Amino acid sequence: MSKTAVAINIQIGHTARVLNITTTSGYTHEWSVCVQGSNSRSITEFVEKVVFILHESFKKPRRILKAPPFKISEKGYGGFNLPIEIYFRSGCEETRKTRLEYDLFLQEVSGMPINHCRTERITFFSPLPDFKRKLLSAGGEIIESESGITCSPSSHHPSNSSSRGIRLSTTSSTNYPQAGHCNSSATNNNDNNNNNSGGGVNTNTSNNASSSCCSGSSTTNVGGASSNAQHQQNSSMGKRPRGPSGPGDLPSSKK
Repeated sequence: MSKTAVAINIQIGHTARVLNITTTSGYTHEWSVCVQGSNSRSITEFVEKVVFILHESFKKPRRILKAPPFKISEKGYGGFNLPIEIYFRSGCEETRKTRLEYDLFLQEVSGMPINHCRTERITFFSPLPDFKRKLLSAGGEIIESESGITCSPSSHHPSNSSSRGIRLSTTSSTNYPQAGHCNSSATNNNDNNNNNSGGGVNTNTSNNASSSCCSGSSTTNVGGASSNAQHQQNSSMGKRPRGPSGPGDLPSSKK
C-alpha cells in the first residue's frame, strides 16, 4: 500500500474572562472553546462532527456539534482538562476519528482576559482517494517522502493491521496578549442546543459562524510551549478542582 500521507492543520482555542459581578451561584468566569481550521478556514468538508467532553459535573457533559461553528460557551469558576473528539468524513474506520486533551485553564479573578490558541497538525496515512481530495481541498498537503513520515500511524480501530491511521502533533501553543472574548447571539442546529446546565453551571452555546477563539498577533513557539508566561501565571484557577468539587460544584468556602 502506498505510504502517501496528507497533513492538515486545525486550531483548538479558548477565551476566558472574569465576570464583572460574581453570579449568585458563585460563577466568576465565562469561557468559550472552539475547534476551527487554520486561519479560520472551513473544516466542514473533512470534519463530520466535534465532541466536547466536559467535566462530569456539567449536565449533559458530552456536547456533540455537527455543524459549524464547533464552539461552546459556559460560566463557572474552575478550569479542567477537556477531551475533544473529532470525527472525519474519511470513509474508513482507521481514519474516522481522533481524540486529544485540551487544558481549559482560567485566570485569577484579577487577571487579564485569556485568548489561547493551539495548532494541531493531523497527518492521515494512506487516506482513501475521496477523503484525500477533501483534505487537499481544505488546505492539506501531501507528504510522500520517507523523511516526511517519521513514525507509524496510530488508529482507534482495534483490528487495524493496515498502514492507515492518524498521527497528531502540536506545532504551537500561543497566548495572545490582547484577548477578546467570543460573544455571539446566533444559534445553530447542533445536538446540544437548549441544554440547561446542571451541577451549578450555566450553559450558553455560542454559535456565531464568524466568531473565532484564535485571533490576535503574537510570536508562536513550536513544540507546545506557551509564547509567554501568562499561561503559567494565570492557571491557578486552572489547577482544576475535580470530582465532587469540580467546576459545577462550589468549593466549601462559597457554599
